[in-house]
Amino acid sequence: MFPNPLTRALLRAVQLSSNLATLAACRLVRWTGKSREALHPKHLVAEPAVSWYVDLVQRGDCILDLGAGTAIHGARCAEAGARLVVAAELSERNLAKARGLARGENVRLVRCDATRPLPFRDAAFTGVLLLDILEHLADPEAALREVVRTLRSGGWVAVALPNSQTTWKQRYRRAGLPWRSDRDHKHEYTWPQIAALLERAGLRIQSGPTPIIFDTPLAGWIDLIGGLSLQLYRRGIAWRIRRAVEHPQESTGFRCVATKS
Repeated sequence: MFPNPLTRALLRAVQLSSNLATLAACRLVRWTGKSREALHPKHLVAEPAVSWYVDLVQRGDCILDLGAGTAIHGARCAEAGARLVVAAELSERNLAKARGLARGENVRLVRCDATRPLPFRDAAFTGVLLLDILEHLADPEAALREVVRTLRSGGWVAVALPNSQTTWKQRYRRAGLPWRSDRDHKHEYTWPQIAALLERAGLRIQSGPTPIIFDTPLAGWIDLIGGLSLQLYRRGIAWRIRRAVEHPQESTGFRCVATKS
């Protein structure tokens, strides 16, 4: 049963204003000279909670960044000492941005469709980044099995997936409004569902669940501040991370590390 029309309208206004503020923030980082490309401000701050996977990288690693977007995460792995990072992305627009952002001989950009068999040999990689990608796929389990095929025995997978059960998502859902973090998300998860997905694919969870960041209707406005001041944005991100640690059920998602037996 939907709430009264006024409540629904207010929730819709909150949701829309936050989304528009985030879009504006991505453009502001370019207009204010913080980046040559339109990027989310989170990619411009050296926040350990944002680049948490870097501690997994060892010198000589060969890493796949699947659904790499603009290859920011892959580039950070290369800077951390990976011998080679293959940044695989389907969008030509994202790849064009990546060419200007992910420089260096040890970052290789590949156009790749994660919904199809991956064009890499068995056991090609020592590590794989799956950061905010599986939720976009119609059959995430099939894609995950392909990832495991390309991973060496003992290799690691860094996973980040969205939480379906935050208070704000439940409010939107009850109001009959779009409730997922992104309109393109085909799946969002509880932690037990994430754990089961990984285990079915032949992975063993080594750490997690770790909350990512607090879900709040102010998120877009914090992003907008980042378009103007990265210093103030860091404070907002730090506040959201602290809140997620205190209230993990309200985290926008969960991250974990799993290994191939």
